[in-house]
Amino acid sequence: MNSTQQNIYLGFLLAFLGTFLFALKSIFIKLAYFEGLNSDVVLMLRMAISLPIYFTILSYFLWKRSVSRMLTQKTVFNIIWLGFIGYFLASLLDLKGLEYISAGLERLTLFTYPAFTAILGAIFFSTPLTKRIIAVLVIIYYGLWIMFNQENLLSNTVIMS
Repeated sequence: MNSTQQNIYLGFLLAFLGTFLFALKSIFIKLAYFEGLNSDVVLMLRMAISLPIYFTILSYFLWKRSVSRMLTQKTVFNIIWLGFIGYFLASLLDLKGLEYISAGLERLTLFTYPAFTAILGAIFFSTPLTKRIIAVLVIIYYGLWIMFNQENLLSNTVIMS
């Protein structure tokens, strides 16, 4: 087996492992909620665990001196802004949402990222939304609507019993 094939297999393995762990996240969060934690505490724990990892990565790049030449004040501001909306705010909204919906439904909504990518691409990069993409978006959100209504129906049935 040559190195290119090994890299492909390693890539598939890492992608599978990442997807597997990403899918487990909501289950562990639901277990934390069951133990009495709320979304604010879980978010604080998540941020506290990730902070040393990000500092290690930053330290490595600063040690290599490859990043320090490129860091301007505007770049640092953009990094902080993207970190806020892309990590903190996204995590906060995800955790708050898990207080109200099941882990399964949360997984389904997270796997609609490609739909958001298409919409944001159309807004920011003038990428056209073709009929095919619009049809896919309609099908995705119709499916989510069906699943949400099914979950809502089941949760009302459990409450009434």
